[in-house]
Amino acid sequence: MPPLPVTIVNDEYIDDWGTKWIDEIWTDDFGGVCIDENGICHISVVGNRKPIKSKYLIYKQVSNSYNYLKSILDEISEQMQFTDYTVWQAWISECCNSLSICLENEEMIHSLIEHLKANNLFKSNVLKIYVGKNVIVNDVIVNN
Repeated sequence: MPPLPVTIVNDEYIDDWGTKWIDEIWTDDFGGVCIDENGICHISVVGNRKPIKSKYLIYKQVSNSYNYLKSILDEISEQMQFTDYTVWQAWISECCNSLSICLENEEMIHSLIEHLKANNLFKSNVLKIYVGKNVIVNDVIVNN
């Protein structure tokens, strides 16, 4: 979903600058793509594939599809306004194949995880949770 405000015309989102946004769909074996500081493109794939390396391109195997990460982000985005945890920011890190979340305080972590579990969206080692402005809580590992 694009940033607000938008106008919806024929199932397309058009922002104030006239940019058209569409909800994209990725295959379940796509994990993300990023370019590192050396200009090498990293394409993440889910599943049992042989990693490929070249001078400018690396295919690497990851655990989470981009669709899965986006479904968590979408759920958090929908719940940001009316929950017992305050999310300041949430974003997908395609290079790390994870989701980063910035919460107002550490006491909110449990409520967030319980909400994701109730919606079958929680998996260990996927979330990186930040509290306040700059404090990171280690990767969230919880027994299911």
